[in-house]
Amino acid sequence: CAPAIATNFVSAERPVKQEFDYDVALKTSQSAIGNQLAGYSFSNAKGEPVKLEDFRGKPLIISMVYTSCYQICPMTTRHLSKVVEKARDVMSDDAFAVAVIGFDTEVDTPDAMQYFANKQGISNKNWNLLSVKTQDLDALSKDLGFLYYPTSNGFDHLIQATVIDADGKI
Repeated sequence: CAPAIATNFVSAERPVKQEFDYDVALKTSQSAIGNQLAGYSFSNAKGEPVKLEDFRGKPLIISMVYTSCYQICPMTTRHLSKVVEKARDVMSDDAFAVAVIGFDTEVDTPDAMQYFANKQGISNKNWNLLSVKTQDLDALSKDLGFLYYPTSNGFDHLIQATVIDADGKI
């Protein structure tokens, strides 16, 4: 979650050291505005299949986290919860949907997503806790303009909440 040196694996034989660059991450995030999201599939916290198309018809807020993060992801999720609560007070509980997607595909299982939600106090707030398939993560991240880099402490990434409109466009 904090800038550091990361390893970005270009091939199995030759890892390339890459430093997290906030400006590049922000530019990448903002360049995703206007992108149409593809039809991705997830597993919810109960292990049931969920498709991105299931959220069409109203806005969707997506937050990418990794559940083993001990500082920034939990804090950001709790803050987002407060913002969502205030927005729902003004609008309605079903005016928009919220999806927290775990991007550490080996760790962020449905059970881990539920545990994370419970620890952050969002388990009963009508949020969608989703695990993404490893084969879909790169494309989803690209569509969202979400950059992340593995580090010895987890991952470096931009804190990002992405608003998707009712038709699936950022």
